[in-house]
Amino acid sequence: MSKHRYVDPESDLVTLTLTRNDAGQILEGLRERKQTWDNTVLHEEGNLIAGTEDCTIEQCSGIKEAKAVAAHYRKIISQIEAQLAGPRSRSRPSSH
Repeated sequence: MSKHRYVDPESDLVTLTLTRNDAGQILEGLRERKQTWDNTVLHEEGNLIAGTEDCTIEQCSGIKEAKAVAAHYRKIISQIEAQLAGPRSRSRPSSH
């Protein structure tokens, strides 16, 4: 019988070393995903009709899920933006 250890997603952190340009590319992709989920919220609220706007709507269980996913993307984006706005690191990743 295998035992699974619970890992709190808020404490299971990963550190990535990227150029600012690469981090910017990731942010651009995350912003697109957030916009898609914001559109899904509008659609679930009845304020956006699929096919009438140039946008993508995600499948979900309802407005609660759509809002939660959009909020999660906002959180990730703000965390990356805060790190990019912080002091610039002088260390460079090794090329080993």
